[in-house]
Amino acid sequence: MRLACEGNKISGAKVCRGSPTITHLMFADDCIMFGEASNRGVNVFKDILTEYEACSGQCVNFEKSTVFFSSNVNEQDRNLVVQVLGVRCSNDPEKYLGLPNMVGCKRKWVFQELKDGLKQRINNWSIRHFTRRFRKYYELILVEQKQWQEMNALILWAAKGLILQGMDWRIGDGKNVSIWNDKWIPGNEMLNSQNSDINSNLEKVADLFESNIRRWNEDLVCNTFTARVSEKILCIPLSRNLHEDFGIWTFRNKLIHENEIKTGTQIAEFVSNYLRELDRTKQILPDRSAYTNRWEAPAGMCWRINFDAAFNRQRNESCSGLVIRNGRAEVLCSKTIINKNIPTAFAAEALGCYQAIDLGLQLGLRDVEIEGDARTVIKKLQGKEEDRSKIAAYIKDSKEMALQFRFCVFLFLNREANEVAHEIASEGLKKKENTYLSKRVPTDVEPAVMADRRRTENEQEQRRRSCYRRR
Repeated sequence: MRLACEGNKISGAKVCRGSPTITHLMFADDCIMFGEASNRGVNVFKDILTEYEACSGQCVNFEKSTVFFSSNVNEQDRNLVVQVLGVRCSNDPEKYLGLPNMVGCKRKWVFQELKDGLKQRINNWSIRHFTRRFRKYYELILVEQKQWQEMNALILWAAKGLILQGMDWRIGDGKNVSIWNDKWIPGNEMLNSQNSDINSNLEKVADLFESNIRRWNEDLVCNTFTARVSEKILCIPLSRNLHEDFGIWTFRNKLIHENEIKTGTQIAEFVSNYLRELDRTKQILPDRSAYTNRWEAPAGMCWRINFDAAFNRQRNESCSGLVIRNGRAEVLCSKTIINKNIPTAFAAEALGCYQAIDLGLQLGLRDVEIEGDARTVIKKLQGKEEDRSKIAAYIKDSKEMALQFRFCVFLFLNREANEVAHEIASEGLKKKENTYLSKRVPTDVEPAVMADRRRTENEQEQRRRSCYRRR
């Protein structure tokens, strides 16, 4: 399969753009092969299987084999593949290792069954599943409240070293995190304390900030650390509003996968926290009819600010594309902002949303709808719980700035409906320039704006006629 792929005889499949090509997946006694549903593709497959049989002495059982097709394969090509290989065709998503072979767009539905099963098993856990050693500790959980509090304090104190060992810091004011002794750089990298001799005045992360300004001192960072480490540091987002540093406990994987022995109290705490995580996954975005493939104008006197971000991974740069329109789909302004030291596309989207809020405040708008196609970012902004992800700085600042409006709501829309903001961001990243256009958008984006405006005018005219008829 590998040689056939290198010789361009088979094309394989990709899970996304830029990903490696997958030609086959090997399991214990099964193999899933990916290829093109054509006369050439199926004959190459047959030649490969024939050669495999000759070399290994093992024959493929075609009667137990099944072929699946993507939705864009026509009936003629399907029949050709089935006849040449002599296998059965199935449109039913059969299960393999507990999960369907074909997932498609129903990922949430597929994995919901897995989550429900896991949660049910955890709920059914009983003390009899633990060894005598674990029972001894687990029974302590059932003591009265006062004894529980005392024991919990002792356990936490005894486990202090273990917890700190697995702690990964999110930077707030930088006053509680040691530059040399804590894990605060992305990738769980901890700096060698011997390097502290380079600059003895540097102790806390806050020492790397510019004086009285919430941003990194780039010259200091680049002169103190290697180029690779400096790049990682400068990509860490800083909130413009002061808040304390907080730690993320990254020891959970060891608890699950490395079979480390923990006390009953630690197990109970872990299970409780994990169930809360499962419950949070059930929180979904509000049902909204705007989940369509087209943009809809805001109602009344509200302004709609759409945002999107284009990201260049090689240069760690992004461009935020912003556009503000009213209920008649008329453009108030459009803007592109070039951002440097952006670690991920996820962070680029969060920063774009923050800059959309900032633009609305600068223009003195009172009632706004902030809309984008970054589902996770919108969900975090809609939630009331404190965010502790890597974009927490942007989420905190966005929530606090949004309070300055008289009315502000965060809305999600599909990628196709956010075409105007997407094109503005893409063009801005190509030209690498900051722009602000009053009452218009870049020339290349005008057709998309006009299409939204014509559709809005037609819909409003239809509604007026409908109201007139009812009268």
